[in-house]
Order: sequence, then C-alpha cells, then structure tokens
Amino acid sequence: MKIIRSRKNAALMTSCIIFGFILGKWSENITNSPVVRQQIDINSNQLCACQCNGNEMKEQDLQAKPEGFVAKNDNGVNKGNDVILGKRFRKPRKFFIDCGGNVASSVVLFKETYPDAADFYIHSFELDDRLCPYFAPFKNHTLHCPVAVSNVTGEITAYAEAAWFPGKSVGGEDKQWGGGSIFVSKNESVRKDGGERMLSYRKKVPAVDLSSWLREHVTQEDYLILKLDVEGAEYGILRKMLTEGTIQLVDKLYGEYHSDQPTGADDKEKSQIKADLKVKKQSMLRWIGERKTYHDFEFLHPTKVLESRYAPNAANVVISKCGMTSRDRNQVAIVIEVGMNKKPAIWLIETIRAYKKKFPCTIFVYGDFATQYPQLVRDWSIDFDIGVRGSSPQLEHIWENLNYYYTRMSIIGGAMRLSEIGMEPVFILPQRQSNHTVRIAQKHGYWVVDPNASFPPRKGTQFTEENYFKYRDVERVPRALRSISDALLRDQGGIISLDADLFDSYMISVFLLDYLFENSQFQLVGLKDCYD
Repeated sequence: MKIIRSRKNAALMTSCIIFGFILGKWSENITNSPVVRQQIDINSNQLCACQCNGNEMKEQDLQAKPEGFVAKNDNGVNKGNDVILGKRFRKPRKFFIDCGGNVASSVVLFKETYPDAADFYIHSFELDDRLCPYFAPFKNHTLHCPVAVSNVTGEITAYAEAAWFPGKSVGGEDKQWGGGSIFVSKNESVRKDGGERMLSYRKKVPAVDLSSWLREHVTQEDYLILKLDVEGAEYGILRKMLTEGTIQLVDKLYGEYHSDQPTGADDKEKSQIKADLKVKKQSMLRWIGERKTYHDFEFLHPTKVLESRYAPNAANVVISKCGMTSRDRNQVAIVIEVGMNKKPAIWLIETIRAYKKKFPCTIFVYGDFATQYPQLVRDWSIDFDIGVRGSSPQLEHIWENLNYYYTRMSIIGGAMRLSEIGMEPVFILPQRQSNHTVRIAQKHGYWVVDPNASFPPRKGTQFTEENYFKYRDVERVPRALRSISDALLRDQGGIISLDADLFDSYMISVFLLDYLFENSQFQLVGLKDCYD
C-alpha cells in the first residue's frame, strides 16, 4: 500500500505554485454552510505534497478487465479488450475510488464481497489523519490521507470528531463514527467542543478537486466504481463532475446524500443535481460500509435454488442426520472442520486419506484458509468434497449473535474465496447455527450442515479437565469414541464432525474408522448421498 502524506519540499512547492497560478480557477471558494465559508489556499505546502508526490499511476497499477468486458470510447463504440494508448496496447483498468474512507470499512466490504474485487485497484481518500493506520493492511491500494475531496483544489480546514471518552455523546447517541467534514454549521465552527457532532479536532488538510483528479488518472476505457460518502461535500463534487463531463467516467456510483447536514447547496440545487444525474443515466446507489451492505448486494449475489438432489428427503435447509438405506442400516457421513491452523489439518486429513479403505468425506474450510493455502485445498479436493465455514473464525458465542449483514458477508465472502480457486461449495458448516445463517443459506442456495455427533461435543455433556483432558492419550481415546458412538446410536446414524484444531481428532481418527467399518452397523456415505 502506498501512503501519500504531507511533506515540505521547496522545489516541489515552487512547481506547484506555478501550476496553481496557471489554473486560476483553483482559487474558488468552498461554501461550508450558509454561514461558514472557507477560502482555498493554493499556496499550501500540503497541497504541493499532495499534487506533486506520488499520484502518478504506475504500470503495475494497471488492472485487467474481466474476460468478455466491452470497453467504451467517447462515442460509446466498442473498442474490444485492448485499448490503444499512444503507440502501445494495454488492458482497461478497474478502479474502486473510496471517498470518505473512514476506518476502511468500505475497503473491507468491497474486498470481501464484491465480484472480481481482486481485479480492482483501490484509492481511498480520508481527511482525518488519525484514521490512516486502518488502511495499512491492504494491497493494491493507495491511501490519500489526510486529503479531503471537493470541487476545488487547495488547502482547507477539516473538522473531525473528538477522540472517544467515557460519557461522550454524539447527537444524543452513544457512538464513535470517526472522520469528519469540511462542511459545518456556525455552531460547530465556533464551539470548542465541536457542537452537536463534537467536531473539535481541526486541521488544515489538502483539498483535491475530484473531477480534475479523475480526468487525470482515469480514462473512458477504464471501469470505475465511485463511492462518495463525504458528509455534505457530495453535492458540489457531483455538480462539478456534471458540468465538466467527468461523470461519464463513472460506471457505477455508490454513496450517501447528507441532506440533513450543512452542504453549501440549497434544496433546489440538491434536487437539480439528482435530476441531472438521472439525465446522464446515473443515480447514487446506497452504500453503507459500517453496516456491511450496499444497494445491489442481492443483485450481484442472486438468489439460488437449493439443489434438492443433494438432500432429496431433507425436511429443510439444515442437514443433521442421515436417512435409512434399503438394507435397513443407518447411514453416517464424516466431515472435517478445518480452522486456520495448517499443520493439525494436514495431520488429520492425510491420516484419513491413508486409511486402508476409501470412503466419501467433506472438508470444510474458511475462505481465508483457502486464500492462504489455495494449492493445499485444491489437492484435498481431488479425494474429498470441499465445503465452506465462512470467511474467518469467530468465537462461537460471537458467531451466533452476529447481525444479519455480518453473517451474510462471512458466508458469501467465504464462498467467493473458494470460487476464486475453482470450487463452488453447496454445503456450509458455520461454527454455530443461527436464524440468520439458515435464512442466508436458503436464499443463496446452500445446505447448512449441523452435525449431531461433533467432536469435541458441542451439545450435551462437554469435555472438561475432570471428565476428559486429565487422562492420558490411551484413556482419552475410548472416552472420545464413546461420545461419538452414543450420539450415533441415539439418532440411528447422522453426521460426525472432527475439529482439526484439536489434536485428539487426529489421535482418534483411525480408531474411529476401524469401529465404523468393523464393529458398527453404520454405512459410511457422503453428504451428497446422505438422504438417498
């Protein structure tokens, strides 16, 4: 990740000042509200650093379009996948421009759930320098911080939220939303505590004319998604983009209108901007990064019909028990739950793979595990079915209490990571069941696996030091096997899950298979055959 920060450099300052005088329109005013106005300082050292240091696009930033993408020129004529730039050819690029980056919530949501997100290069603009660390983990990303996007270029005062303290209240609510605005009310501008939004942290920052920036860095052939959540500055920015025609560079517009905050535009102008966008066949789709959702999420991840062939006799989307075979023997399916620990997972899975008899088995992995070890998961898929657990592990009591949107992001994001390495899972096995899990699975075409014979047990008597862990290996094995056997006998079969993170799953694996094949009346089947 590249970070563009403010630095003093005399030579760069001189070149920027000269360039600023050439474009006299940079000296326009920003209207912060009907009361508060700010004058742009075109001679700012910070402006010089922002404009002159590092905004150039490098060759490695060029991102290819998805196969079949049709590029467009100024006349809407198909140029094909290759675009002529001077005397060379390149693939069209894909950009996600994140204006109002805040705590990188939009970057996380985009990377986790947006189709082909890995093909996009991301630029984030955030005016609050205290939030810069949130963007440090991300690759294929440039952070412009502290930088405010506007309809003019220069230096401006950013009004940001005060640091949290016990008893703090914003607008009468207990919250810490982070970031700030360049548009404030008279009350917020004069009060030391920052008024109703507590915007008491104030700092001069560079302001960038977004319309000009897009014209400089994006071409008509590129695919551009613009997210605009800038606390009132959106109206001036959109008016400038409409006037200069740079709105035509935008393929999809996300964001939020802040009509109840100071914006520098009256109601008539706000309505006219929306009407003019409609004429240009544009509308601002709702993007709410802090809630982990956006307007067309369900459209981009459409509802799928549950494939009944995987469980033709299942009463609902949740599968926990296997039916009876024609020979009146109960059926048992074995699944393996892989965490984020590669070593114990390999121990367990390779031991089962080496067993003297072959049998169907499903391995459930997190999306993050598949991203970190793609070749390992592909290797497992040769002999085993692969299902998804979610994006990444959570504490079990946390998972079952997550809201709908976080749960959806984890399930869809995890499935997308498997899809990226060539697998389309039909089964999910979350850490815990919840109403949200079932609802999301049913809507998006996944069967939820809820093992009735989990190891270690999640239902009934739990393992403790006193009843299990204080014993030696040779004494724990029969206790573990009895726990699994009791659950199968009680339910006349079912689904056994082995948690790869627990060493004892590896330790009991061969003994368990010997019991099932040699001394039980159960028939081992795959999840896809569990209800045949």
